[in-house]
Amino acid sequence: LIVGTCEAMCPDAELERRYRTNDFDELELPTPDDPGMSAEDLAVKRFARTITEEDRQPDRLRTRGALKRTMDHLLKLMDSKRTTFEKVHRFLWDRYRAIRTDLSIQHIKDEFAVECLEQMIRFHIIAEHELCEETATVNNPHGFNSHLNVEQMYKCLTSLFSLYDELAKATGESCENEPEFRAYYILLTMDTHGKYRRDKSAHSFALSKMRPDILNSDFVYFAVRLNGLYHEGNFVKFFSVVRKCPYIVACIL
Repeated sequence: LIVGTCEAMCPDAELERRYRTNDFDELELPTPDDPGMSAEDLAVKRFARTITEEDRQPDRLRTRGALKRTMDHLLKLMDSKRTTFEKVHRFLWDRYRAIRTDLSIQHIKDEFAVECLEQMIRFHIIAEHELCEETATVNNPHGFNSHLNVEQMYKCLTSLFSLYDELAKATGESCENEPEFRAYYILLTMDTHGKYRRDKSAHSFALSKMRPDILNSDFVYFAVRLNGLYHEGNFVKFFSVVRKCPYIVACIL
């Protein structure tokens, strides 16, 4: 079992390499609002598609504490006014993937990993809504890529649901936010819109596999009810319910 020892948001080896090439994102550079901070304090480990043996060394992997600080830092960046949300999304999309890699290599499969994945999924859902009109074009080739955003969101959901099941089997109890995220999946697969794709069989299968306490929860009941109203064509009732939805549910719909 590999246990990380890096206490910073970015390992020293990567930081040194990026200093040599002056390779920092604008969100990693200090501003007057960051007194006493340097790029070393703000840099966040990048995602690497290929994992080498060096990447698996303890000093290249962040500790739980470092990962928690990184998650908190990335969450704060969502409200950053120094650049566009499109650029913030691009940055977080990459750095969240690096966090998932650190969790995977260290086999961290507990409530901390659950919290990380839940935060990532909320981010992807909000981004899909907020950036739906900022898609890549000839004039903006680095614009928002809905396909990649939804792809990563579903990967996070798959990992999260697997963790929910493992932890429930081990402890006999469901995770606190499981009903919420199971409901999100039902709503995401309710119909085809944008990059979301309806999958009726997967929808039914997901419901059949839910533990009774999750299936009977208010969150899941709400999602199933909304799904039913939609497919019945009862749009007056459907939209009367939607108007009372929390922001993140509205982002999905």
